[in-house]
Amino acid sequence: MKKLIWQAVLPLAFSFAVVCVSCGGGSSNQPSPASSASSRNGTYMICYTSSNAHGVTVSAVFHVPPVDQVTMLEEPWAKDFRRYVGQSGDEGAISVTCTQVDPQNPDAALKEKIDAWRKQGISVAQVNWKYAGG
Repeated sequence: MKKLIWQAVLPLAFSFAVVCVSCGGGSSNQPSPASSASSRNGTYMICYTSSNAHGVTVSAVFHVPPVDQVTMLEEPWAKDFRRYVGQSGDEGAISVTCTQVDPQNPDAALKEKIDAWRKQGISVAQVNWKYAGG
């Protein structure tokens, strides 16, 4: 009888633990040291396209305020940048990538990225687009 009860209770306890972890429950409300700076202050990002016809189009550096994990995965800034580039006339094969840049010197990080593309012979068009946050 005890074995039967444990077989019924163990999966239920495991599912509660998974739900608790996925909801952010835990013994500590403090973020990990690696994520504490970005979660408190947000992150600095750039987005860029890679189009078959025109090389790379890169945005300006923009700040994303602290957001939840779902928003970070959905990347609304990538969707907005793709829409912007599409409205600017480059609708063919738009693949948008957004990446975090060094928060200590985001403009220098953008310049390094552009210089690296140009050294590879890739045409780079820099636009003054920034994510407006909604």
